[in-house]
Amino acid sequence: MSYIVKYFEKPVIVSFFFLVFLIIYSIIGSRIIDAGNDYQNQLANETFKSMFWLFLFGSLVETFFFNLLLWFFLIKQKLIHLKISNIIILCSIFFGLAHFSSLKFLVITTIVGIIFNINFYIFLKIYKSYGIAFLATFLLHFFSNFFTYVVNDYILPK
Repeated sequence: MSYIVKYFEKPVIVSFFFLVFLIIYSIIGSRIIDAGNDYQNQLANETFKSMFWLFLFGSLVETFFFNLLLWFFLIKQKLIHLKISNIIILCSIFFGLAHFSSLKFLVITTIVGIIFNINFYIFLKIYKSYGIAFLATFLLHFFSNFFTYVVNDYILPK
């Protein structure tokens, strides 16, 4: 994974491309998942304000657990010896399982988790700071959720 970091001296640019990818991917993914999906039906009935707070706090909590905490214990505490690519996959699977409502949604959110974890790794590798990696990944997570919601519900509703 270090070859990725070498080519992206400016990790903010990488996060921007990840954000654009995640918005497009999530819009397509939301159309693949059945309309009968309980998780999406519950979200469709929420107000804009409640969705904003849900995305803010949800992204904060999820980034804390599935990026900061897991990476800290797997890398810094060396609980188990894994390659970076395996840590990215493991953390992403946990992220996907936390969002499980159907097999399709599990696959979609695990792939989203891979993007978040690669973003976390890039910032951690470049800045050598868990705080900066956390903040960058939290912002990516929040804005991808928020912009996808705005596009799906207000710009291109199903």
